[in-house]
Amino acid sequence: MTGAFATSNGNLPISTARSLRPQISPTQTLSILATGSDVRSAWADVAVSGSELTVGAELAERLLERYPSLALHACKSAGCTAPHSSSATPGTQLFGDHLPGALLPHALEHLAIDLLVAAYPGEAFAGNTCWLMREEQTMRVRISLPKTGDSAPVNAALSEALLQLNGLMAEKPRQIGQ
Repeated sequence: MTGAFATSNGNLPISTARSLRPQISPTQTLSILATGSDVRSAWADVAVSGSELTVGAELAERLLERYPSLALHACKSAGCTAPHSSSATPGTQLFGDHLPGALLPHALEHLAIDLLVAAYPGEAFAGNTCWLMREEQTMRVRISLPKTGDSAPVNAALSEALLQLNGLMAEKPRQIGQ
């Protein structure tokens, strides 16, 4: 696919955005170990380094400040337990209601979908995150392809979401009153 994907570094060609890896080393980081695709979706195997596997309250706050639409994502994850009458689909909750405490790769999934929705107005994307190896803190994040059937935009969104999430985790803790 030709074209560009809007990222924090400007509009990068898909091939460039796709090859980005985190250039930071905070205590907690996510890394993509492998990627792949089939006719309907693309996936990334994501490892969490560090002892904390979940989104803390401060990281959730930072994510929602930068990406407020994350709070309105529909989510059918078993981690979404708060019932919502505003949900369009039974069994579906709002991701923002369980972002604090969500697994980091699950937050990566939703952030990548948020970036895809911004890049492809009018298209709907779905994803899921499941354990591959608990002991190695590795999960598979799978996201549906755009109507073009091209996996490159999904890979670019996953790479950019990884950079953004790792960057937010690397930020220094806020002081009271900031």
